[in-house]
Amino acid sequence: MKARRRLSDLAACLRGSPPPDVDWLGIIEDANRCLVTPTLAVRLRPETCPEDVAAYLRLIFERNAARNTRLQGQLDEVAFCLNAAGIVPTLIKGAAWLRASPPERIGERMLTDLDILVPAEDVDPAMQALVAIGFRTDSEVGEAQHHFKADLFRSSDAAMVDLHVRPPGPARLHPPTRLSAHSHAFGDAGMIVNLPDSTSRAFHILVHDLLHDGDFWVGRIDLRHLVDLDTLSLESDFDWDRIEDWMRAPLDRIALATQCVALSALLGTRVPESLLTMRRARLQHVRRMLQLDYPYLCPIFTAATILVHGKRIVYPDPTGASLPKTRQKRPPLRSRISRFRKIWSKIDTGKV
Repeated sequence: MKARRRLSDLAACLRGSPPPDVDWLGIIEDANRCLVTPTLAVRLRPETCPEDVAAYLRLIFERNAARNTRLQGQLDEVAFCLNAAGIVPTLIKGAAWLRASPPERIGERMLTDLDILVPAEDVDPAMQALVAIGFRTDSEVGEAQHHFKADLFRSSDAAMVDLHVRPPGPARLHPPTRLSAHSHAFGDAGMIVNLPDSTSRAFHILVHDLLHDGDFWVGRIDLRHLVDLDTLSLESDFDWDRIEDWMRAPLDRIALATQCVALSALLGTRVPESLLTMRRARLQHVRRMLQLDYPYLCPIFTAATILVHGKRIVYPDPTGASLPKTRQKRPPLRSRISRFRKIWSKIDTGKV
């Protein structure tokens, strides 16, 4: 069976409607590879699948719930430690989901690490506080990536802690006051964190996947994060208009529309019609699907995407002020080649 058909079948199962002739062994294999097996356990009704499949999914959900409970304890310890140092961390990506989820949903999502963010002026005291409770540095980036400080680990923990000074992605998309303006304090005295609202969490996932990891350029799909976006879009405070405003630059809007087309096609997510009708975004979705069946097309499509979309683009000022209609200069060729090589060589768990 072709990879495109397998992805479509898995997406149908995640919608709760498995195809009549579905290959259950293939569904489990692909769900494991995409890190959505516990999510499948929740979204797929037991009566719609064979008994042994339902039993396996229940087992994975229970084991993932046990792991996530450990991660929640680890997150609480980190928050308590940082609070004691006078720092209130902000949780992003999976860590935000973990803290915001009710106990009955604790096993629904797989996490690879815990992403926490502290103000740039607090990053060194935060590192010192975490080292004091046993964390060691696995990799320290320093100023090489302006959003990221270090990966921290302890051998007794279930996952590493990624320490950030701002969300991943281009700095122009993360002006200094935006995150704090759309976050709220959560927790009790001595163990308080800041949680972004559902729109900001979706925005961080979109920017991380499409622009930071380069999925828009290379044509990858992170199905686990598509499910995250689908879930967040159902929250009462979710606002597509705000995301469109934040991603209003031409390239950003095409990337956003590409992800919206995938959301609609694969998971049936309700997205703005204006984004679904963008021709270039629909072509990008066709490209993504073709690459699944014919991987040798990936370098050709990636080069074409760079030729079409890699031109000079007018970006809004990060502060929100209007810019005159002048075009930015392209980055130096060496830096563009270095960025492309990094995107091309990076292999991310769960992406197809």
